[in-house]
Amino acid sequence: MTGHTNTRLADLFGLAGWSKGELARLVNRQAAAMGHPQLATDTSRVRRWIDRGETPRDPVPRVLAALFTERLGRVVTIEDLGFVRHGRSGKRQ
Repeated sequence: MTGHTNTRLADLFGLAGWSKGELARLVNRQAAAMGHPQLATDTSRVRRWIDRGETPRDPVPRVLAALFTERLGRVVTIEDLGFVRHGRSGKRQ
């Protein structure tokens, strides 16, 4: 899904009402709270996820799902965000 807008993420991002910079800061803060203090997301990376459809590495999809779930008051899954889970073998499920 690279090169095309991630419409699922874009739609939820619009509903959440964050700026790209706000989301980047929230991802960093939430990742640290989840035991990943080394994660460093910035505005340009958020833009690539939304506008170019890039899939972030773990643990970012889980962090995003937690943030959107909290913000929107309903369960938001990794799939809801337009990301595909990979199994242990790395193959798409």
